[in-house]
Amino acid sequence: MRRHVWMGIGLIAGLLVGLIAAGLSQGGHPGLANIVGSVRPIGSLFLNLLSMVVIPLVATALFAGIAKLGDLRTVGRLVVRTLAFFWRPRCSASCSLPGRDGGAATRRRHAGGTGGAPRR
Repeated sequence: MRRHVWMGIGLIAGLLVGLIAAGLSQGGHPGLANIVGSVRPIGSLFLNLLSMVVIPLVATALFAGIAKLGDLRTVGRLVVRTLAFFWRPRCSASCSLPGRDGGAATRRRHAGGTGGAPRR
């Protein structure tokens, strides 16, 4: 069989074992749940090892992609476009907030405060 079929079978088998363990644990038979709980450190180890591989791989791919651009002008334009794409929605959201304090005065008024005006 192909790999994706085996992955699907493993996914379904893991789901079924988990559901059966949860059902038996609630029914007063915690045996399978204890076995599944004892395997938990192996899963945590797997996820940590996966993170150790994926993060450097993504960083390397990013640096290699930037290095392939070659010309610094192209890199500069790409950085400007990326920053514009990132900051445009943030700036428009902050400009649409009521007041210059980000709406803090409105929140104080609704909470019974003075809204920033001095008390008399």
